[in-house]
Amino acid sequence: MVCITAGLTFVFLQARFSPFSRYGQWGPWAVAGEGPRERHTRLCRITDLDDRLLPLLEDTVHRYSLGDLRAATKLCCETRYPDNGLLPRGAYVGPAPVVEACILTENLVIILTAHAEGHGVAFVGRLQQTMVSEPPRREDSDGEREIYVRSAWLDSTESSSYPFPLDDSAASREFIEGFREILTATRHT
Repeated sequence: MVCITAGLTFVFLQARFSPFSRYGQWGPWAVAGEGPRERHTRLCRITDLDDRLLPLLEDTVHRYSLGDLRAATKLCCETRYPDNGLLPRGAYVGPAPVVEACILTENLVIILTAHAEGHGVAFVGRLQQTMVSEPPRREDSDGEREIYVRSAWLDSTESSSYPFPLDDSAASREFIEGFREILTATRHT
């Protein structure tokens, strides 16, 4: 009887607190009433980017010899959101935050992505070869939106699109409008 009780208790605790359980995926949001993926977008200066993005940006500047981006940056946007991944994390662990930034200079678009584990990726493209599009929003998007940045990324033989996540705030709308204005100005010079 003790073994059965211990086994059932173990199964209950696994189901309740495991990073792979359904409660672990939806538990805290069901209580708080929030969606499972909440995005936060802000416009910022390049020096105010998240601490995880700054080393990635510095490596990218050195790798491509981009010069002083602080003076050249025209528009900078950062979006932070939890990433549940394929196997959601437990109720008390919380989702791992992902931070993405899009930096626009007079000639370049730079997209940085930093995951919680310290992994990061950077894309650099020329604005002359860049297009931006916004797909129609789904009704169940919960205030989330994204734009697709298509460019001939440096170190790539073909152009491709990258989805940049945004929330549904005034900062996101201002970023999209500013991005399009910079693209138009670049193409007319």
